[in-house]
Order: sequence, then C-alpha cells, then structure tokens
Amino acid sequence: MQQQWKLHHIKADYQTIAYALGLQDECIAKILVNRHLRTKEQMLDFLYAHSTQTLYKPSLLPDVDQATAILMDHLKQQKHIRVIGDYDVDGVTSIAVLIRALKPLMLPGAILDWQVPHRVLDGYGLNQNIIQKAKQEGVDLIITCDNGIAAGNEIALAKQYGMHLIVTDHHEVPKQGSCLGIADATVNPKRSFSQESLCYPFPHICGAVVAWKWMQHLYDSLENHTSEELEDLLELTAIATVADVMDLCDENRTIVKLGLEKLRQTSFVGLRCLMTENKISQKTVNATTIGFQIGPVLNAGGRLESAVDAVQLLITNEETEAILCAKKLVELNTKRKYMTECAVEQAKEMILQNHMQEDLVLVIYLPDCNESIAGIVAGRIRELFYRPTLILTKGHVGVKGSGRSIEGYDMFHELEQVSGLFTRFGGHPMAAGLSMEEENVSVLRKQLNEKCRLTKKQLTPTIWIDCVLAPSCATIDLAKNIQLLEPFGKGNPTPLFGAKGIQLLRLSLIGKERKGLRLHCLDEWGHRVEFTYWDDLDQMKQDMEAYYVPDTWDHLLMGFLPNSPVWMRVVYQISLNEYQGQDQLRFSLKHYQFESNKDDEGNH
Repeated sequence: MQQQWKLHHIKADYQTIAYALGLQDECIAKILVNRHLRTKEQMLDFLYAHSTQTLYKPSLLPDVDQATAILMDHLKQQKHIRVIGDYDVDGVTSIAVLIRALKPLMLPGAILDWQVPHRVLDGYGLNQNIIQKAKQEGVDLIITCDNGIAAGNEIALAKQYGMHLIVTDHHEVPKQGSCLGIADATVNPKRSFSQESLCYPFPHICGAVVAWKWMQHLYDSLENHTSEELEDLLELTAIATVADVMDLCDENRTIVKLGLEKLRQTSFVGLRCLMTENKISQKTVNATTIGFQIGPVLNAGGRLESAVDAVQLLITNEETEAILCAKKLVELNTKRKYMTECAVEQAKEMILQNHMQEDLVLVIYLPDCNESIAGIVAGRIRELFYRPTLILTKGHVGVKGSGRSIEGYDMFHELEQVSGLFTRFGGHPMAAGLSMEEENVSVLRKQLNEKCRLTKKQLTPTIWIDCVLAPSCATIDLAKNIQLLEPFGKGNPTPLFGAKGIQLLRLSLIGKERKGLRLHCLDEWGHRVEFTYWDDLDQMKQDMEAYYVPDTWDHLLMGFLPNSPVWMRVVYQISLNEYQGQDQLRFSLKHYQFESNKDDEGNH
C-alpha cells in the first residue's frame, strides 16, 4: 500500500531542552515536543509525575454527591442493589470495580448482584426485559456502568416501578433519549453541572474509571474507610482504558501507568490465571499486552456467548473457578480469531473479485459472518485497503453492520445522510453500527460512494516519523529513556525512527510458525544491524520483486548475496531485550521502501 512518510519538524532548541530535563539524548526532547508538550513542567510531569495524587478529584464529577448519598442510604437500609454493565471490556471491568468496592460494605440481609446484557438477545445496555426482571426480583436500586446515558425510556419505566436509578457512564449525552432529569443521579464526565459551569476537567475517561472514581468518593465519605483501599482496582481501570481505546494522555496515562505496576504483581486470582492460560509474562505486561492479548480474551465471551465468564473471572477469589473461566475465555478467543481470519479472507476475496478496491467506501456483505466480529473484520479491512469500511452480516432480523473509518471521513455524519436506509444506526466519526433491510445493501454501497468526497491524498495513510536516526547511533540509554514515555497507545504512539541507506544482506525466518522475519543489514554508516518484522511477508516479497529480479528474495533467505545490492529506507521502533541478564537493543521494522540504489530520494 502506498504511504506518505512525513517527519515531525517543529523548530526548537532540542539540545537546551534535553539539558534542562537532564537527558543526554536530543531524540527524547524531539519526541516530547512532537507530543505537543511545550514547557519544562509539562515534560517533567509526562516523564516522572505519576501518582494517584496527580489525578483529578472524584468530587468534580457531576452528580457524584447525589449518587453517593443515594447509595449510602440503600446500603444502610440493607436494600437490594443490582449493577448492570455492558458486554465489552470496559463494561465487565466496570462491573468488577463496583462489585469489588461495594461487597465489603454490604450489611447482613442486603443483596448485591449484577447483570450483563447478552449481545444478541439483549443488545447494548438497558432494555425493558432487564427492567422487568429487576422488578420481579425485588431490586430497589439499579446502578448502570458504561451505559445508561441514552436509556431515558427504560429508566423512566424503572422509575414507574418504584426503583431508584444511578447512571454511571462516559458516552456522549444524546440530544434525544437522554436519562438526564429521569435518573436519580447521572455520573458522567461528558455532562456539566449546570449551563454556567464547565464539565469534568478531562472528560475522556472510560466507564471503569468513572465507576472507580465514584467509589473513591464513596469510601472517602465513610468513617472507617479511605479511597486508598481501592488502589488495587487501578489495574482494572488500566485494562479498560487501553481496551476501550481511550487517549493515553492527561490522567489516563497516569491511570494506565499505575495500573500496569499493579497488574505486574496483581493479587486478583482471575487476572493471574488469565495471564498464565494465555502465556503472558506478568513481569513484562504492558499496554500492548492489554490491547492485543488481555483485552481480546476478556471480549471473547461477550462476542461469541456471554460476558458472564469475564465478569466472574474478575470478581472471583476462588482459583478453581478462575482457572475454568480463564480456560473458557481463551478457547473462545481462539475460536474468535479463527472466525475473524476466515471472514477477513472472504472479504478480501470479494473486494478483489468485484474490483471493489476502486470504491472510496467499502460496503461488504458477508451473510454468514458472525455479527459479533463484524467490527473487528471492518477494522482489519480498513487497515489493508485504507478505506472507510462497513461489514454487513445477516442478523436474526434483517441485516446488521459495523463500520470503521479513517481520518477525514466522519462515518456517523455520512451514515446520517442516508439514514432513510436504516432501521437503526448510531456511532461516532470513526466507528458506527447499523441495522437495515437486505434489499438496501447495494443501495447503501452506491449512495455512500456517490456522496463520498475523499481525495487521493486522504486515501493515502500518513506515517509520522519522530526522528531520523541511523540504528548504529541508538544507545541503551535512549531505549531506557523511551521506556519513560510509556504507556504507548492512542494519543501517545510508540516513537518511530527513520533511516535511509540500509543495505539488506540476508533474511532468516523466525518464530515457532516461521511467520516472522529477521533482516540482517548494514546501516548508512556501514555498521551491522538486525531488524525483526512480523507483518505480511508475502507482500514484502512482492514489493522486493518490483525492484529486483524474482529470485532475490529466495537468494537472501538462502544466505546468498544478490547480484546487485538491495537498498531500503525504513521506519522502525527501538526497545530493550534482556538476554542472559544483559540489556540488548531491539529494532522492530514497521514500514519499508525498497530502492533501486542507495541514493534514491524517497518521500520522507
């Protein structure tokens, strides 16, 4: 795929900045400036200031005082309290946060339980069946987490039945259907106290963080408890923050950094069993581990069956139960990955056979695809073709779909322009969900493409390089300083370095299934360096053969030098790898461009 490589080039005295921060390497100063940090204080805070004392006070959340008063009253009166979450990672961790915080406060005779909706049978959040069940079972107080802000009708029904409702959520307040003024309290950082005052200082926190902060406020309101007792729950909020793709800046970055420290020595038997079963090193767990291993496993139950096992895993203190839940979730995730790979291949084949790669917006109908993985498949296809992508599947009634977008294409707005084709739709600029009749599928593809105004430049992904650096100039100290910038994720990407004049000498396959590649090279200064690469090897072979003779790839794999040198420009990441007690630099190749000779200019 064609890419635009661009170098961050912000004018600044990087040598002075590095000296002021006590850093020996200007690269870190450049990266901090690239992250929009401008003062010494901001940079020092980013590098070193991480404690719960630097987080915003829970009392700043709207309605948190009312919610705490209502909850304390129900606790004292030994009422029946039910927590209702969502079936994704943020939802199940939010339930776990509330259950673990409230359980020690329950008096004899009181009831605390929870419910998580079924993705297919219930759909997202509250519905009338859930409310009816709560009425029949004598629930006095319903607490929602990671949902509820848009459930005005359902909450009104619960109020008619005499129940109290506390909503904790982090989603946008809708113009219609909001629970505001209906629920007894609505704790949501996206809303304001009043028309005159500002909302929570950093509204981009996930549902689990909202729940945790409210529990902090509750504990600080009690005589025999303090919010410090809840610091172990930080690891749950960290998992939710990363898995729900929140920006890792401001207090989110601190929450994840502190939560990862807790997770590396977790006392939660469920998380220990999950990491063991999924072959995750607890000692080195990081944000990437959460995003690509822990998060998907916790999500698997809610996608294919029920999220009950994920919740149970996070709240149980029994090792036998935790092992069973962990095994089931890992098995479901393995099944989910296989289903996803099959659907992605089917979608790719459909695109190529029908010449859909020429479409500006990809609308792909896979009737047999499980609706629960449609969003994952859409994301994968978007990455492969860099197009806004909608994956449609055959539902119990009609067609259901999930979409993933690219920068410059507001998917929610564009779907709104053709909303007459849908029985239901919703979302935001980068993702959306919809329901529609089957006969409208082809019409949807036609209308979205006719209305699309994306340019060729917008359909070419941009790779932003933090610093140009020959690999042989990288040091152990630089890699250690890069670790200070963690956790990496949305809003704080892993630093990317660029280099030119890389001569490829030899290739070797690595990994248990031989799906990785080690590239043995010389950098522009003639020093030997090795890169590892874990992306599409077939594509790399095709790209190489576009510049060099067809047997070049095979010769390099066999250890033979090709007749003419193979030159590359590369974008790579730097990390540390411990081997036999010694720190070693590791270079991970992320992007490449083959060149016909060392002096080719390229576009970065």
